[in-house]
Amino acid sequence: MKPPHPRDVNLPSKNRVEALVDGIFSVAVTLLVLDIKLPEGLQFTSNEDMLRHFASVEFSFGIYVASFCVLAMFWIAHHFQFKFVLRLDGSLLWINLIFLLLITLVPFSTNLIASHGTLQVSVILYAANVVLLFLMLALHVRRLRRHPDLATAEFTPAIGDAMGRRLRSFCVIPIVAMLVALYSPTWGVRMFYLPAFLHFTPEWMDRLDRSFGRSAKHQDHD
Repeated sequence: MKPPHPRDVNLPSKNRVEALVDGIFSVAVTLLVLDIKLPEGLQFTSNEDMLRHFASVEFSFGIYVASFCVLAMFWIAHHFQFKFVLRLDGSLLWINLIFLLLITLVPFSTNLIASHGTLQVSVILYAANVVLLFLMLALHVRRLRRHPDLATAEFTPAIGDAMGRRLRSFCVIPIVAMLVALYSPTWGVRMFYLPAFLHFTPEWMDRLDRSFGRSAKHQDHD
C-alpha cells in the first residue's frame, strides 16, 4: 500500500469527518422543519378554515417533504460511499467539505422554491444545488478510483463503475427539471419527487443490487 503523503498525515480522521457529516445533515433537516410554520398572527375560526389553509400551502409542504427525501437520499449515498474510504487525503477531504457546503444550502434553496415556486429562476437554482451535490459524490468516487490507496479492499473497479453509472442516471433528473421549469416551474418542481421515489423504492434498489452483483462477477471473470 502506498504510504500517505507527509502533508496528509495531520488530516482529520475518517471518523471525525463522518461525525461532521452526520451533524451537518442533522442541522439541514432541522432547518427544513423550522421553515414549516404558520404565518404569525394567523388564527383559525373553524375546522374548515384550517383545512382550506392546509390546501393552500400544499405546494410549499410538498417541496419540504421532497427536500427531506433528497437530504435523506444524499445522506444514505454518502454513507454508502464513505464506507469504502480507508483514509483521507487533502483532495478527498475538500470534496467532502464542499459537499457539506452544498448540503447546508438545501434549506435555503428549498425556502426559495417554496416561496417563489412559480418563478423559473428559483426552480433552476434548486436544481443546480442538487446537480452539484451529485457532482461532488461523483468526484468522491473518481478520487477513490484514481487513488486505490485511499480506498478499502472492497472497493473494486466493478463497484466504482456501478456507483458512477448510478450517479449519472440520477443527475439527469434535476437537469431535466431545469428544462421543464422553462415551460412550467410547477412541473419542474414535481420532477424532484422522482429521484426520491426511485431511491426509496425497494424494487429499484433490488435491481441496483443485482446490477452490482453482475458487474462484480463480470470483473472476476476478466
